[in-house]
Amino acid sequence: TELFLREVLGMDTQRIELIRNLGDKLADEIATTNDSRLFKRAYRARRYVEVRRLLLSSSFKRLQRNEEPVVRFHDFLTIFEDGEELARADWRLAWDLVLVRLIDNLYEREWLTRNKEVVEEIEQPLEEEEEEEE
Repeated sequence: TELFLREVLGMDTQRIELIRNLGDKLADEIATTNDSRLFKRAYRARRYVEVRRLLLSSSFKRLQRNEEPVVRFHDFLTIFEDGEELARADWRLAWDLVLVRLIDNLYEREWLTRNKEVVEEIEQPLEEEEEEEE
């Protein structure tokens, strides 16, 4: 995947690593606090403003526990922004990659197995959304 992102899409190695780290931090936040609501919000975030708010609120919760934010300023800019308040054209791809990493990480931790009701709950809206796109 990394080779494809670098060679075909021209994504730099630093950005790929930051996307990977963001997915891991979100997974850590979900698994450590057993926050199924955060998982659902992340999975359903489709608009740029939803992604930004989710990352801000997650970071704030971590700061309240004296932990590192989910994403730092420079990392956010590198992953999602082209300029001040200007989303990158491929921000959705970056967010999808964050979600792929998040899901992979939660699967490895067996969080998804222990929280099957969350997976079943998000399947229905996804199916409805796909029908609307057709």
